[in-house]
Amino acid sequence: MQFTPQQLAGGPKFSPVTRIGNWQEELSLEEAKIANFESRSATGNLSLRKLQLKLSVCNELVPLTYTEDGILRFGDSVILKHESTSNVLVCDPFEEMFQGQSKYPVSAVHEEPQNKARNTFRIVRPPQSLCKFDEDSTNPILHIGQSFMLACNESLLLRPGSKLLNPTLYLASTKKNERMATKRTNRQLVYLTQEISAETIWLAIIPSKGRKNSSERFLSIGHPLHANQSFQITHRQTNMYLTCDSKTTTSTEFGVEYEVFADRSAAPGKLGLMISEFQGFTTSQTLFKPDAPIFAWSFLTSLDKSIAIDNRHLPPSPTNEIILAEVKKSIKSRGIDAYWNLRDFLKKFTSKLQNNFKLDHEDMKSCLSDWGLNVPSHYLDILIDQVDYDKIGLIDINDFLILVRGNLISIRDELLSSIFNKLDIDSTGYISINDIEKKFKSTNHPLVSIGGYTEEETLKHFLKYFEINNKLPTKISYLKFYSYYADLSATIDDDNYFINIVTSNWKI
Repeated sequence: MQFTPQQLAGGPKFSPVTRIGNWQEELSLEEAKIANFESRSATGNLSLRKLQLKLSVCNELVPLTYTEDGILRFGDSVILKHESTSNVLVCDPFEEMFQGQSKYPVSAVHEEPQNKARNTFRIVRPPQSLCKFDEDSTNPILHIGQSFMLACNESLLLRPGSKLLNPTLYLASTKKNERMATKRTNRQLVYLTQEISAETIWLAIIPSKGRKNSSERFLSIGHPLHANQSFQITHRQTNMYLTCDSKTTTSTEFGVEYEVFADRSAAPGKLGLMISEFQGFTTSQTLFKPDAPIFAWSFLTSLDKSIAIDNRHLPPSPTNEIILAEVKKSIKSRGIDAYWNLRDFLKKFTSKLQNNFKLDHEDMKSCLSDWGLNVPSHYLDILIDQVDYDKIGLIDINDFLILVRGNLISIRDELLSSIFNKLDIDSTGYISINDIEKKFKSTNHPLVSIGGYTEEETLKHFLKYFEINNKLPTKISYLKFYSYYADLSATIDDDNYFINIVTSNWKI
């Protein structure tokens, strides 16, 4: 190999302190990395912080129901123990199974049953529409063969800095298909979901032992469910039994976990079912082949009254009313013109899409987030669903704004009606734009007194509210007039202040 004289002489000589290239940019990059690390550390977004939070929340000791008579009731917190393996059912609401679908894994661990958050479930009564027609909705006792749901523990729904609990997650299962199946063994998937449907409904029945307990199994239907007894937990929708596989393991942050799924099989052997029924000794409801022992579970409760005491200070559950109150509070924090600005923002977005003031579910959430509504996405899902009246996924922005704004109290409603009637001289139900321009007085309007607007700018703002496709109509109705001041009213708590603003706006 031939070398040039320059190569033989070698390159430039640098000392250890020589700065090469764009060193200032490298220093800025290092400072940015450090600042980003400190910021993520402070907000708990580092992987290590997330893992620490996950372990502390999931392993938190929580109340476990104590029952003197051993009977289980709706609202009780229990632990589910797999009889044949002594595994305990656990969940992980921090890791989604499928991106964006809010479905979380369920598994089993081989450990002593302890009242930790991740292995304690609450027995919940399903909505009346999902119950059997003959089930008593007033009886608090859970009966054999009665529909119920299993909700994860409330402590798992708490997130740092949140004033509300996350939506409740329920144990569910779906008939196996090409998209929904266990990853390792391709069996019927069991998971947690926040959507209440037929897939979250379960039943508890006594396991079949063939001829030994055929009558007992049938006659037990409707009797109270007792703790520490063996039951089959049946998924009502698919008639599959909850179970776990001690041969299929996965390593997680908590250690070795076993796959949980829903299946159905019987123990080996024959019963001669058709012959028995033909002879009249049994019916299709009294005699079943013996069920495999892998489907047996028991509901465990506390043996100590002190463990059942709940000393936690948890935020309220996210009911529709509480979520709506949080959204209103977030909007009001944006100022006295918040509802006007939000309405204008949504109208501009729908005009671009030419959707006649309608947005689909995801676009509505995106718009609210872009506008600056400081409310978690999963709460917005619950709120937006309330105004999806047609159930086709399209939301009218006026319906949404009416929901979050609310209606006026009587004293404010009567005031607006009185002023409008005085402006509507001909009693036509409309006010002309010319009359508005003559009689509108903005001296005490909040946009002037607080927002720094001029009187001319305030009048333009008022008229712009009534534009349709960027065109101003010749007259406006009471409904439009009411809507403008209802948007203002939603940001004002003081009745006297609101009355003073409205009455001073008009020369009548």
